[in-house]
Amino acid sequence: MEQILLYENVESMVKVMPRIEALYYFVYELAECFHAEDDTLSRIKTGILDNQIIKTLTLLYKDSSGKNAGKVVINIDWDKHFLLVNTDDGKMLEFDLSKSIVDNVVGWKKIVVTHIEEIMKQFNVVSVEGWYSYRTPLYEDDIILEKTRDILGTQAAKGKRDEQVNPEFQKKLDSIFENSEYRQEISGDMKKRSFDCGIMEEVSVDVYYKV
Repeated sequence: MEQILLYENVESMVKVMPRIEALYYFVYELAECFHAEDDTLSRIKTGILDNQIIKTLTLLYKDSSGKNAGKVVINIDWDKHFLLVNTDDGKMLEFDLSKSIVDNVVGWKKIVVTHIEEIMKQFNVVSVEGWYSYRTPLYEDDIILEKTRDILGTQAAKGKRDEQVNPEFQKKLDSIFENSEYRQEISGDMKKRSFDCGIMEEVSVDVYYKV
């Protein structure tokens, strides 16, 4: 059957996006690569594109016994974002739509998707929970904070959340990025590696594991 194509040459198709739109699509697709569930993906649109409120998204991998297998943290530096949108180079970003947004920016998509699926099977992961924190000013007023939670459909955490993870899961997770540049911090017996995201300078991905 003959196709009716909007663009004659998809290979050369590009789109220039306002930075907030690019940020949303990049974080959405990145979270999708890490197997974020549908409710998390929906909240990414609400919390980044519709309202600029999400500061960190933690993806927590749960095994069949309900224990934490591992976690990945996606960070958004809104101060850096606001600086970038006020420069001519940072306002708009050009993407080749013959490739995914993640591959335009960091080239991680295939390796992340493949390895995450393998790791999840190995550690019997059955669900991926999404946890959120908000831009710092939103915590300074209880009314605004409550409104923020209503917008995103979240509730305040009751008590301290269990963030202990399987160190073997985290080592496997870290190996996905073995050829990527990172910044590293050590706190107690935990090591954090932060991976920057190219032209999306306001985004970074953190992987934690035991020293």
